[in-house]
Amino acid sequence: METRLILPIIIPDDTRPSGFLYPLVDINLVLKAQVSYLLVFRGVRLDVGRLEQAIAVAAGRVRAACGRLVKWEESGRKEFGIRFTDSPVPFIICIPSSPPPLPNLDVVQEDITAWTPHVDHSTPGEDRAMVELKLTRVGVGESGDGVADVLGVAFHHVVGDAHLMSQFNHLVSLVYTSLPNTPINSLQLPRFTTDLATFRTPTASELAHGPLTHPTAPSTREAAELADRMMHEAGAAESEAVVIRVTPAQLDALQAVVASRCNGVRVSKQDALTAWFVELVRSTGAVVNRVVMMVNFRSFHQLSRTLPHPLTYCLANTFQPIFIPLTAPYSPFSTALSLRTNLTTLRTSEAEMEKWLAYSAYQLRKAVDEDGGGYAGPDERGGDVVVNGNLNTDWLHTFGYEPHAVSFHITWSGVRFLRIFRPNPNSEVPAIETGGAEMVFRVPKAKADGVRSVARRHLEGLWEEWGRDEGFGSA
Repeated sequence: METRLILPIIIPDDTRPSGFLYPLVDINLVLKAQVSYLLVFRGVRLDVGRLEQAIAVAAGRVRAACGRLVKWEESGRKEFGIRFTDSPVPFIICIPSSPPPLPNLDVVQEDITAWTPHVDHSTPGEDRAMVELKLTRVGVGESGDGVADVLGVAFHHVVGDAHLMSQFNHLVSLVYTSLPNTPINSLQLPRFTTDLATFRTPTASELAHGPLTHPTAPSTREAAELADRMMHEAGAAESEAVVIRVTPAQLDALQAVVASRCNGVRVSKQDALTAWFVELVRSTGAVVNRVVMMVNFRSFHQLSRTLPHPLTYCLANTFQPIFIPLTAPYSPFSTALSLRTNLTTLRTSEAEMEKWLAYSAYQLRKAVDEDGGGYAGPDERGGDVVVNGNLNTDWLHTFGYEPHAVSFHITWSGVRFLRIFRPNPNSEVPAIETGGAEMVFRVPKAKADGVRSVARRHLEGLWEEWGRDEGFGSA
């Protein structure tokens, strides 16, 4: 195993020079986690020299990637910031004699720790890297069966969320495919604003109630207990992952069936998938009367100009839940209608948007002040399910290789916790490359086969039974 230190290539027109301390506002305070992903290149070898140059450019453009998390106290209050530096990004190259099996094509894997580096997210400090990469080389030779390169990337969560990781990956792929024919200083690279972000604190009445806030937000102690319970239930001994691949034609059919009884309201594909997920959870006998949508502000509201201080592109903005109550009589149609109505209200109302962001910021600051962690999972006391939808996020950038030779992977799924992704390309089913979805969630072991049976029936019948008000039974 060899560790190389890649010095960032700083773009001359960057408005925030090295040494600048970017203060974190409360909504950035996701301090106790790392996020990791894999790109698996099957049958090909990456050019390590080009890859190192591409990482250097991406780290210099996404300034927080080579920044350092710092902490201080001001008037008795904990404060945090990212210091922009020229610090190197660690890049590990590993050639194992007995590598573990390569991931299958499922986006979500049970465990990817063998392929990913570890970012120290517990201790702020000038010597703690915020992003690390690891290249594991499998097999012998430059191409062919049995040969693979696995690129693992780990972000400190304060600088890494779905949107930022996708942008970083896009940059690395863009530069990698442009070299050596195009000089680095001639590349047309996207800019990432580093405008300072500020948000007001919520009022007492906003904390007490509101349609898009959490009236029963758990305390830090309760959040820790709920998180421990969620992780226990997600363990292999207690539950089983259900992975469902939906083809483009099936997804179109689901969207059409759900939208047909939503009073003319436009229903998105993700709305339809969420409504179906709720019915699958209910088929196990579980009560569901609220959907918690986990939203990234940038991708959710990327065209908005209503807020004077947009969240910066150099930091994460995640763990922003939207709590959407479902109303009886329950059906996939009423679920989809509740989702779309509430999300549209939030997108189009500056007042609701500010209230939502202020509340999210308050909860993150509260967790830091109490030396705890936020909770982003379902609360069964409220009949919650959580939806982490990534259908509009493209992580799979192919570095110039054939799409079916490259796959993207991430880890973790939970009970009552849906994750939605674009499927990895499959050379045997070319249509999957242009659409469709992959859903993953966990259910109690005794219910897994029943849920799969219900899902299979719906997929094969294209949800026609829903038109007869049937198919909402138990698994």
